[in-house]
Amino acid sequence: MTLTGSYRQFYDNRFLSADDLPSGKDIKVTIEAVTKEEIKDPKSKDKTVLALRFVGKTKFFAVNKTNANSIKKDIGLSDVSDWVGKEITIYATTCNAFGDPNTPCIRVRAPKKYRVKSHAST
Repeated sequence: MTLTGSYRQFYDNRFLSADDLPSGKDIKVTIEAVTKEEIKDPKSKDKTVLALRFVGKTKFFAVNKTNANSIKKDIGLSDVSDWVGKEITIYATTCNAFGDPNTPCIRVRAPKKYRVKSHAST
């Protein structure tokens, strides 16, 4: 039996991937909900991840530690319940993951209106 179609059909498609985003474009989204979601991975154990649901979007965004730290730093709020209603920008890029420096990934940044200014001591 020969399979056909995208390899992505065999993975958990409830979550955004870099392939879902247009290359080179920033996408502004508003956080509708912050949840915990189970990811089923055929290669390893299932795991629970922090996930965002965006207004008007169907897929969850699984938030890794790098992106969570970026959101916290830019918005200035570490309590995830305070992220609801905030606008962030997501974009496809590449990062160093799994031993490959060109792994497609999603990164986030908050609009300037949320960015917390750092106060350097003098």
